[in-house]
Amino acid sequence: MSVVFVIASLTAPHFAFGLAKPTVDVPAALTPFVPAGTRPIEVVAADLNGDGIQDFLLVLEHVRADPDDDGDRDLLIILRQPDGSLVVARRSEGAVPSGDDFQDIQAKPKSFIIETYGGHSWRTSTRSTFTYSRLDRTWQLTRVEISTFHVSKPNQITTHVFRPPRDFGKIDIDNFRFETIFSLGDPKE
Repeated sequence: MSVVFVIASLTAPHFAFGLAKPTVDVPAALTPFVPAGTRPIEVVAADLNGDGIQDFLLVLEHVRADPDDDGDRDLLIILRQPDGSLVVARRSEGAVPSGDDFQDIQAKPKSFIIETYGGHSWRTSTRSTFTYSRLDRTWQLTRVEISTFHVSKPNQITTHVFRPPRDFGKIDIDNFRFETIFSLGDPKE
């Protein structure tokens, strides 16, 4: 029985509930953006600002002395310039939660989604979508989807969708704090 559990644990996808995010390999061009005392846990490539050049999202976790103590996490939006150099366009210290709730980031041209999943008896998943604003030259929160269910009734999912700025104003990635999305209440009709 324990052998089966070990095999299942090793083959489970990285978003398996309760598992810490592993350190990921980053392209050599991104290593200067990984300072001492941090470790990369997610890297995604996409054309984030619509200029036709591949950019990067990099999530760094601050390493703590106690391995059971989750470190804070930073999200870096790194843009490739026309000359091939890379620059940090934005840094968010609150967009990616610490702990095992963070699942992954999905990206496509001019937008990305931060996904979380966690809880105990009540499970919650979130999808926070950010889209590039050419006018403001930053990424703004354009959609938040929060789904919940009780483990005893996994088919009874309640989902709320919020759309800024209607539901809670304009929020740039620099100012976004993951924990604030739970205080949004019900979306406006």
